[in-house]
Amino acid sequence: MRKLLTGIAVFALILMQVQGVFGLTSSNTVNAREEQVVLDNDLARVSVTSEVAEDAIEWTLHYKKRALTDDATQRAIRVRLAQAEDGTGTVQRKEGDLKQAEDDDWFREAEYTAESDGTLTVTTPLDAKQLAVWVQLDSQLMGQETPDLLTGTDATAKVVAAPEIPATETPEKEDATEPETEIVADETPVNVAKPQLQEEAAPAKEVEAKQEEQQAAEARLAYAAPLLLNRAGSTNPDDQFKYVTDVDAKGTYPENNTNQHITTADKATSNADVRNYAYNQSGTSTADTTVTSILNQGTLFEKGYSRYTGIEGVDQYNVYTKKSVQPTGNENEYQVQLDVIGDAIETLPDLDVVLVIDKSGSMNDRDSSNSSAPTRWKRLQTAVQNFSTELLSRGNGIQIGMSVFGGTTNSTSSGRPYAEIASFSDADSINTENPQFDGYTSSAQTLMDHEVFTGNDPLGGTPTFIGLDAGLNLLMNKNLGARDNVAKVMIVVSDGDPTFSAAAGTNQYYYDSDGEQRSVQASLNRATASVANNSLRYVLNNTTGQNGQTNYEGNGSVQNNDGSINTINAEARRVQRLRTRKLDMPTRFIRKRKSSQLGSTRVNER
Repeated sequence: MRKLLTGIAVFALILMQVQGVFGLTSSNTVNAREEQVVLDNDLARVSVTSEVAEDAIEWTLHYKKRALTDDATQRAIRVRLAQAEDGTGTVQRKEGDLKQAEDDDWFREAEYTAESDGTLTVTTPLDAKQLAVWVQLDSQLMGQETPDLLTGTDATAKVVAAPEIPATETPEKEDATEPETEIVADETPVNVAKPQLQEEAAPAKEVEAKQEEQQAAEARLAYAAPLLLNRAGSTNPDDQFKYVTDVDAKGTYPENNTNQHITTADKATSNADVRNYAYNQSGTSTADTTVTSILNQGTLFEKGYSRYTGIEGVDQYNVYTKKSVQPTGNENEYQVQLDVIGDAIETLPDLDVVLVIDKSGSMNDRDSSNSSAPTRWKRLQTAVQNFSTELLSRGNGIQIGMSVFGGTTNSTSSGRPYAEIASFSDADSINTENPQFDGYTSSAQTLMDHEVFTGNDPLGGTPTFIGLDAGLNLLMNKNLGARDNVAKVMIVVSDGDPTFSAAAGTNQYYYDSDGEQRSVQASLNRATASVANNSLRYVLNNTTGQNGQTNYEGNGSVQNNDGSINTINAEARRVQRLRTRKLDMPTRFIRKRKSSQLGSTRVNER
């Protein structure tokens, strides 16, 4: 009997050896009802459990949507499920809180809420090896919906392995005639070594390597910032940093790094355990982002940011980011800080802009005794070029037109006031009796190439009043390219006081014989129309005018402030009449003057 017991013990130990070698291997298979987390962040947690039913595998997805502090945003969760990562292999919904509409790949929540939790159970055939899970969140705030809140690895497919399916065993039939066998062993003591689980070592190293690789990938993703305003419309984050891995310290961090970090006082200090991206110096790798000190603070770490731009070569629509870590006093905990600063993007309305430009003789003067200094006319052209280039680059709905005013000669006896409306059509198309041409352009270069600038030099006195009339005509006349239902802006640029003005009193340039105010076009019709400098030119040829009425006052050399104030007041009444007819088209006047405080005040009041 003792021999029999000893034999049984030896057999049991041998069986343990066999189990140690062949039965205790590492496996990635998820057992029945074992939970596997596929998403866990500030917004939501999603996990999957599974079990083998009679004729299918049942997968149950558990989700919990989290509310953020001081955030009124409502969110809705949705999931996509398939048997493979490429989206193939259908699943069958059994029950749960998420439902799938016809021709929709996603199972969705019915409502947007701040927080919620629920389940979804689906089935796959028994031969399914895995379940691929995609999770996504959409948000809603004040009626505005924003899809795809999750990006990067959070938005990619997570694969959950199928549970083991127990093998069906058929018991062997016993042979009744087979005699019972007695196990007999020698009484010599047997030393049995502890089972060595050698088959487990290799998979463990492999799992550890995969974990390190995953941690490195997550570290890289943590530093990656999405390229906002991506011209291709991509919502996937592009990693713009090059990394190194410190094998001894088991850390992965940007190649262009520093041990500086931000403190609670928004200042920089150093810590030997920190490796932040060096926002205070540009990296040498082509993968490194452009480093910018947005406050022009030199090479201070706390003032440096990575700059992303939506339009290459254009210094606008930029986004500045900084993601850094700082120690907390606990060697296992670090605080992560993300700063994002964006350029303000202003959507401009459709806009008609008219420049009313002084081209009188004084614009040839220089504001310096240096003979090489630019004239006022040259400085004005530079200002107009800069202004138009900047304005027209901001939107497709903006167009610019211009009128100029001056005198026909420098003579005080023969010089006559004139104004020109620039045409951007062929000069042959200008009809002086019934003008119809394109008085606007959306090209700064076309504006600067016009003969108004490239033709004759400035000349004569300063008849601001007729320049205003020509500008108003262009601003509102659809035959000259003006548009309805767009914002209107007139900008008057002059270097000094007017030396011509519309005649004072009634029955003059602004009024008919009954004392009624003339329209802009009616006043311009008192001048002689012609074509010059590819423009429609209006010249007031004499001071007597029609029916003995006087058109203007002044000789082109003496300041005429009183008459100018009358001009401004009359123009204000014209504008009011235009506003009465076109209430949705506000008109703003901006007048830059070198002197004449009284006149400037009147314009501002308008």
